[in-house]
Amino acid sequence: MQYQKTYRIFFLLFSVLLVHNSQATDWNDVVGIFSENGKFRLDIGTWAMKENIPASHNSWATRLVIKRLDGPSRGAVLPNHVVGIFSENGRVRLDIGTWAMKRNIPASHNSWATRLRIIRLNDPSRGAVLPSNVVGIFSENGKFRLDIGTWAMKENIPASHNSWATRLVIKRLDGPSRGAVLPNHVVGIFSENGRVRLDIGTWAMKRNIPASHNSWATRLRIVPLNKLALGRITYGTVVGIFSKNGKFRLDIGRRAVKKEVPASHNSWATRLKIRK
Repeated sequence: MQYQKTYRIFFLLFSVLLVHNSQATDWNDVVGIFSENGKFRLDIGTWAMKENIPASHNSWATRLVIKRLDGPSRGAVLPNHVVGIFSENGRVRLDIGTWAMKRNIPASHNSWATRLRIIRLNDPSRGAVLPSNVVGIFSENGKFRLDIGTWAMKENIPASHNSWATRLVIKRLDGPSRGAVLPNHVVGIFSENGRVRLDIGTWAMKRNIPASHNSWATRLRIVPLNKLALGRITYGTVVGIFSKNGKFRLDIGRRAVKKEVPASHNSWATRLKIRK
């Protein structure tokens, strides 16, 4: 009986393993869900389950919450975390052992039923900004947005250009500037040296770009420049802001803007929101 109890607890521990990288789990990632010891994995097909459940089926048993078991259950889900997967109501949890499944599925088994995607069921625009997210950077009032192309800038700055004006830090303006950058936060974007900030108005840009303008130059990615800064974009991290296609980047220096705007300048054009 003691053996059975230990066995059950063992299979209630999981690690989420990304198939292709070691960063925070993103909604587009293909993942496998494995036992903590790495021997077995989740299979959602009939090799393990009683039946194949269609993706359209929505119930308490398909609306799930991931909780970390080996540390604080907050922040991004990382592949080295040990987690449990629970029903939304908190009453039931996933067990990949034979207490729930027809058989134990070996970790080496690779099929459509073991290659999975974790998809947020509530509004994904509310989650932390990730390097993989395509974002727009808007004025706080929502009327205007950043365009890193020549409709607003003096020239297109290649992604390879690395200078004080392309190495940027995001700071929160409406609360403590720590933790993850969230879409509802009001932020400022500053040079790494703290002297200059992004201004999307005509003091720095050739024109005000309306929020409705959608182009390669307004669809952006925010990428940490320190390779050790994995997962969510956080305040204080040095980042680059790149076009979605990766060819160009934001430069807030004189090469790209009409005027370098001092960090102390506070206006509608420097108080910004990042939207996914």
